[in-house]
Amino acid sequence: MQICGDAHLMNFGFFASPERQLVFDINDFDETHPGPWEWDIKRLAVSLVLAGRSRGFDAPAAREIVLRLAGTYRRRIRAFSQMSQLDLWYCRVGFEQLLSQATDEGMRQQLNKVAGKARNQTQERLLPKMADLEGGGLRLRDNPPVIFHLDDHNSPLAACDDWLGEDSRAKIQRMLDSYIDTLKEDRRELLQRFRLVDAAFKVVGVGSVGTRCLALLLQDDYDQPLFLQLKEARPSVLESFTQPCVHGNQGKRVVFGQRLMQATSDLFLGWTQGADGRHFYMRQLRDMKAARRWRPSPPPKSWPATARPAAGRWRAPTPSPAAARPRSQATWAIPTSSTRCWPTTPRPTPTRWKPTTGCSTRRCAADACQLPRHDVRVRENCDVDICVLN
Repeated sequence: MQICGDAHLMNFGFFASPERQLVFDINDFDETHPGPWEWDIKRLAVSLVLAGRSRGFDAPAAREIVLRLAGTYRRRIRAFSQMSQLDLWYCRVGFEQLLSQATDEGMRQQLNKVAGKARNQTQERLLPKMADLEGGGLRLRDNPPVIFHLDDHNSPLAACDDWLGEDSRAKIQRMLDSYIDTLKEDRRELLQRFRLVDAAFKVVGVGSVGTRCLALLLQDDYDQPLFLQLKEARPSVLESFTQPCVHGNQGKRVVFGQRLMQATSDLFLGWTQGADGRHFYMRQLRDMKAARRWRPSPPPKSWPATARPAAGRWRAPTPSPAAARPRSQATWAIPTSSTRCWPTTPRPTPTRWKPTTGCSTRRCAADACQLPRHDVRVRENCDVDICVLN
């Protein structure tokens, strides 16, 4: 079955649906690939433990968070099993629903703050932050080393780089034209009313450093802006542990997985290929996107007995309802294994299956909704065990 491949805490957040409603879901699918469903759960569980430790919470608090995560996931899967396929497909988590699940005023204030930030991430509000008026036209603002033009003197690209030269603008335009062909007809018609104005390299997250990523500025006939992000897609790290990619383009793999797993996806999500053989996918840039950012803080000298992380008071985020609807051959996995946290590696390290004692049955993802409960063990070395109990 299709999994996210990198379902950690900071890959959950708000973004806009095509109907301009705020929804909460996973928002990063660079590693999406068919695989065992429990890998996503373990990835999320470990990220919650690490987030708690970075905020100074002790092992019992981290254990409580992971137990809440496993319990919430089990209850949601059981609820999804009682829904029809169509109801499950249309199921989504909106902002109002998430706000109603907050268990205290502090969490509600944080949610409102993040949602307010997301609502300000529109194309019109993004324009003065990212572009300047030069020579009668708009130009993306250089902010090296984060944003820079290909031919700018601040560009870190080598002089022999295949993206430099007089035809760099033509290369980008051809990629844009190829991308438009991957969209649905109505969205293709809409995007053809925009013209490419400027393009610049944009450095993204740590896990994508070294990949090609561009910010594109387009305008319509009324000079209204549209920002798109062109991001390189490389083979998923999960391929080495599961099966080869069946898509001829890695960008198509990302788009397919995102459309399948997200409750609702970006209006302009599509893929393309560069003249140099690189694969890319495209989407809107910062379209009402926002998420709660966890920053390390020094551990306190002592915690009161009632103190618990905010994530423990708020119902833990669970994967999209797509995780409950198997669309490929059932994936069999040993229900208990260990996912080791490697802090020096930006990409997730998949589980290597090993037989363990105490669990003699095997379950597939389709049977997950029938499991009565899970036992989650968090050890001091960041290992997490999720054991199915009959």
